[in-house]
Amino acid sequence: MIRALLHTDGQLRELDITEASAIARRAEEGVTLWVDIQSEDEESARRLLQDDFGFHYLAVDDCFNRRVDVPKVDDYDDHIFIVAQRLAYDAPNDELIPAELNLFLGKNYVVSYHDTPFPELDQVQHRILEGLHGVERGADFMARTVLDVVVDEYPPAVEGMEEDADQLEDLILSNPSPECLERARRLRANGARLRRAVGPMSDILHRITRGEFPKVVSERNQIFFRDVYDHVVRVQEMATVIREQAELAQSSYLSVTNNRLNEAMRVMAAVTVILTPLAVITGVFGTNFRSGLGYGNSGGVAFLLVVMGLSAALTVAFLRWRRLL
Repeated sequence: MIRALLHTDGQLRELDITEASAIARRAEEGVTLWVDIQSEDEESARRLLQDDFGFHYLAVDDCFNRRVDVPKVDDYDDHIFIVAQRLAYDAPNDELIPAELNLFLGKNYVVSYHDTPFPELDQVQHRILEGLHGVERGADFMARTVLDVVVDEYPPAVEGMEEDADQLEDLILSNPSPECLERARRLRANGARLRRAVGPMSDILHRITRGEFPKVVSERNQIFFRDVYDHVVRVQEMATVIREQAELAQSSYLSVTNNRLNEAMRVMAAVTVILTPLAVITGVFGTNFRSGLGYGNSGGVAFLLVVMGLSAALTVAFLRWRRLL
């Protein structure tokens, strides 16, 4: 799917991809062009980006990596190439799912490429068509809007992770199981994935707000990127909390299981202490002697039971006095 919108002379219209690529190459003044490309056909998409639009082949290669790249920004003189990540949290499977969005930002155009659906870009198109966007501010403001809707998906994902972390903590305290440890491991892995996405994204926006790309980002629009940067910084702080919660969940699980194991060992030790004197008594009186205390006496068994009962009672009393039972 390809969509192209052009704003010029106060008018907004849709156009075909051939005309859009020609406008991007001419770098006309007073126009703002946005082209969004979603394609799973690598060959045609590569030809479109590299041959029709003339983007640097290294940037185009990055668009077609099989993995989701870490966010970054590369400067190619007349345009910059931005890799961003959208984050979505799959709560039933405890998985943070990233998706890659590639942006080419020139003086008068923004070209976005992705091989998976990005519903957030539908919001951008709707805001442009409804006149709610401020597209007249230029292509850099358009790029800022695209990044903003992507970053807006970060807090819901983090909040879902925090909610799962709270539930996991309660479960560990009430009913710890090996599944709790596995969930804590997944939470920690998701936290690491979150930091790998948010940290570089923060660096990208910080570089833009410092004015490192004056050819494509105007000084008047840098403040709008700073607003997106502030959102990412807040998510970074939340990511730190997620990491701490994951570590706390793991340590809590190990602590609870160790306490339960110690309790079981204490009970087993107490039972052993109680039974040991009884084993000695029954061992002595159970020897194959014909003479001795209780042998040949009808009261011997009763006497033996009384001694065993007193021994057990005294042992239990001693353990309770020492607070071992």
